[in-house]
Amino acid sequence: MAAKARAVKERGLEGDVAVMGLFSPGQGRRLVHEGVITGGFQWSPLEAGKAFVALGEMLYSGEEITDGAELPVLGDITLDGHTIYASQPLELNKDTVDELAELGL
Repeated sequence: MAAKARAVKERGLEGDVAVMGLFSPGQGRRLVHEGVITGGFQWSPLEAGKAFVALGEMLYSGEEITDGAELPVLGDITLDGHTIYASQPLELNKDTVDELAELGL
């Protein structure tokens, strides 16, 4: 992601080319505020920890985890064997990147 953003910046294409993807708020926030990185997404380790605790509690109490279930923090999930897929990442943009960077993300 950083290489893409640097290429856009070096060519003066900020605002003309959308640069989006996964990146660390601490590493990318300057480029977000400069308008080089349009936005992106990241998983929060804190929220992932909450999801694992919720899953553990559900399993401990005998609840079944099923495909299409809605789980705390994770939202709707898809199962593939023993792998759980979810789509609830944190959105990174000019309004959120500083706070998330201050959390150490």
